[in-house]
Formats: sequence, structure tokens, C-alpha cells
Amino acid sequence: MLEAADALLYALTGRRVVSWQGFRALVDGLFDSSAEKGGSTILQARRAAVSALASLGHAEFDFRARSRRVCIAEPVLAHLPAPGISCAVLCGGRSPSSELELRVAAKRVGAVMLVRDQTSRSYGFAPSRIELRAASRKTLFAAAVELGIECPDTPPAWSLASLSDRLESYLDALEWRAEPELSWTRQDFASSALAFCDRPVDHGGQRVRLSRYEHPVSRQLHHRLWRNGRFAEVDVLWGRYAVLASDGIVVIQFDNRTGTVDVPRKVPLPRVLARALTLCSGMAPERRADPSAPLGSEHRLTFDSYSDVPIEIYHLVASKIGQLSSKVPK
Repeated sequence: MLEAADALLYALTGRRVVSWQGFRALVDGLFDSSAEKGGSTILQARRAAVSALASLGHAEFDFRARSRRVCIAEPVLAHLPAPGISCAVLCGGRSPSSELELRVAAKRVGAVMLVRDQTSRSYGFAPSRIELRAASRKTLFAAAVELGIECPDTPPAWSLASLSDRLESYLDALEWRAEPELSWTRQDFASSALAFCDRPVDHGGQRVRLSRYEHPVSRQLHHRLWRNGRFAEVDVLWGRYAVLASDGIVVIQFDNRTGTVDVPRKVPLPRVLARALTLCSGMAPERRADPSAPLGSEHRLTFDSYSDVPIEIYHLVASKIGQLSSKVPK
């Protein structure tokens, strides 16, 4: 039986560019509300599909107000930064015949193809992981030539982590304005709760404030980052980390023994950095509960757990968003 995530990727690949409305219709049609997908809702399924397809390098999401569309990326073999072994995963568009074509190409050049199911991740909207392993990168390049697709020499995890904006440069590039507060319903992001609060947060002397406003008619949400009496429209993914950095709060955890990076699900990473961590393993992040908090605790967090992350890539990603702890990784 074809899994929802693979069916979604096949459908999107066939269309190449899909409006946001069309994407939602595809996800909603594949969502089995009777099975509840582990207790998730359709809204959670949509968010999970966006997160999985973006972080795994299958699609690009343009959420600018007028565009709001989904573009499927060209297929590519992405090297993984794994020491001592040459391996790559298939990213980008995919058709029902892609697996067979890749298996044939792998056999011709002397590589091994492995397929791993990911239905337990991202509410079932993470497509199957298709990996090639070989004795050398030269063999993987040969497989890419057989398929007529790209296979960049540098693992994309390294490229993405290196080329991503830093928080400081992202904020400096925004258009800052001095205007009165909107009269719309407002919530402020509280770093202590990692959530938006109904009542304005008492920031005291804090220079940075992230506020979410709801349009009274369309109900569309607008995010503004305030500092020194001026504001800028901001991507909420970057805005949350601007507040955390301003408050000196580090929420990302790294385990050097396992190469695991844990990111609270309440504060997902900016998309480029999420993709950098995901393409260290080619696996969608796994949902994990905080074992240190008592069951039923209102402060109990869940994490997106990224695997097989080299410590150098962790340092790059964490430093880009002000999350590099001064503590020695455990």
C-alpha cells in the first residue's frame, strides 16, 4: 500500500509547481481523520508535511503573501557527511518509477540501494528515505550520471550550514520602521514558556520583543519584531530565536556521544538550518519527549531530534542563531 507521504511527493512532482490551496487539498485528501494519525489534526498534518518536505530537500515553500506556492526541487543525490563511508540520499522530485531507476543505476555502477520507511515520523508525511552506498564517491557520481541528475561534491549539510544567514545579518537586512502599535489582537512571545502569550509580556529593559497580531477580518497572522522603539515584519522562525538570543537563553541540546541535536518543537529552526541538520542523516527528525520532566507536567517539552550530526555542523548551526552554549557538550 502506497504511504501518504510518498503519494504526496509523487503528486507534487507531477505538477512541479502547486498553489498553497492545491497543496492543502492534496494533504487533506491523504489525511485519514478516522485513524487520527497518532492523534494529530489536519492542521498538524499540513504543518508536518511542509516541515518534512522542506527539511528533506524535496520542496521549496514560498509563503510570501501574494505567491504562497510550493515548488518541487530537481532530483539530486545528496552526499551525507558520514565519516568512513560514501553514501547519498535522493532528494527533490520523485515519481513511482524513481526507486526502480535508481536500483538499476546502482547495480550498473556497483553501489547498493537501501530504502527506509519513515511513516513513524512527521505524522506520516516524511517520504521514504532512498539511499545509495558505495566504496567511493566516484561510484556515487557514476550513478548520478546514469540517472542524469546532479551529485554535488560537498555534502549539502555543510553547504547549507555554512551559507545560511546569521541572526545578526538577517535582522540587519530587515526594514525597520517607527510606527504606532496595531489595534489588532496581540500576543507576545515569552522565552520562558517558548510560546505566544495572550497578555503582553513584561519585557522590562529587554530591547527585543516578538509580537503576533491577528487581522480582525481575514484572521491572518502578522509577526513584528520590535527593538529600540522600531519594528520589522519578520519570519517567525527567525523572530523566536532573536528573542531567545536577546534573553541569553539556549534551548538547543547536543549529545556529542550520539551526534544528536534536540530542538524544542515549540521553536522550530529556520528552514535552511533545519535542512542542514536533516541532511546529516537523510532522516526526518524524530519526535522525542523530555525525559527529565515529570509525566503530565505543563512544562514537559517535546523535541525534534536530528541524528548523525557532526559536532562541527552543530557548532555552525547553533552559532548562526545565537544558540551555541558555552557549556561543554555532554
